[in-house]
Amino acid sequence: AFVRGAADVSGAAEADWARAQFLAARGDDDAADAAFRAAIAAVDPLEFVSLKAFFRLERAEFLLTRKRIAEAAALLAEVERGAPPPPWNYLPDRRRALAAATAAEQV
Repeated sequence: AFVRGAADVSGAAEADWARAQFLAARGDDDAADAAFRAAIAAVDPLEFVSLKAFFRLERAEFLLTRKRIAEAAALLAEVERGAPPPPWNYLPDRRRALAAATAAEQV
């Protein structure tokens, strides 16, 4: 709250993301997932395509590490559908790595 103003939606989303990381590290998976979803919901109405992709990739990685493979795969598919064409396609290497990890877990 000190860093961002009340109308700073992207700042609030980043705070939710940071909270999600903290909660995940503590092992509070339900609360962490809720915070990841809050970050995504906050940026969805905005035009920040890079933040939309980043928060979804972060949640997908979280889900993947918790063996929630189908959910991670669905989220990665969402990212791919929303990714703009090159050279503006955000985080392509990370997207490919997470997709490969997800595919390996589905076997």
